[in-house]
Amino acid sequence: MNFESPIIKTISTVADIITLIGVITAIGLFKKRNHNVVAFKISMLLQYMLRSAIIIIGTTFIFYIIAFLYSFILPMFKGDWGKDLYWEKDKEIQHLLAYVISACIGLPVVWIFSTIVWTSSLRQTKIFLNHFLPKGTLSTEKEYALEIISATYGSKKTIDVTQLLREMVVNNSLTVTASNELAGDPDVGVGKKMIIMYKVGGKQYQKRVAEGYSITIPSTTEKPEPET
Repeated sequence: MNFESPIIKTISTVADIITLIGVITAIGLFKKRNHNVVAFKISMLLQYMLRSAIIIIGTTFIFYIIAFLYSFILPMFKGDWGKDLYWEKDKEIQHLLAYVISACIGLPVVWIFSTIVWTSSLRQTKIFLNHFLPKGTLSTEKEYALEIISATYGSKKTIDVTQLLREMVVNNSLTVTASNELAGDPDVGVGKKMIIMYKVGGKQYQKRVAEGYSITIPSTTEKPEPET
């Protein structure tokens, strides 16, 4: 079975689509006024493009493994270890069984691999595996939502940066530096701070960050305990 040509064509097409989306998105982002958000979103875009490429390449290798697995399973059902792996008359059941078994093994592997790469987390994988393992075998963090209620930057004169910080939240987490690059200098020559009001899991918190310092919210003490 020659899979090389369709696989190469698929990878090439997907790569072209990702590149086109990247260019269009970058042009759209540059039209925004806030360059800090633009830089952040372009960085995230590049990360997701890289993840997409890794998923495509990894899935391609897994596809070859599935094809090899199919070429091993089919002869077992046919009772014939010949090289003919194409659909054969009067042996439809054997082919279908080989397809189903190969898919049942290969597709979960593809899903697990893609999920880990895309989310940079094992949470969804653990949830999936827990369906087949004794209860409590793999612990997973509870879902929690980070909600930015309000955020200001400045001293006596301030700038509202609430929407800007909301746009910078990724996977219910925010890392930000209190600086003039965030949204300009509201009070020239005066030391400034950023005040953030936010909710995590229904609880409200407030953090103050001095100019030049960074913060990541929520902190580990504000996250829900792992559930077992």
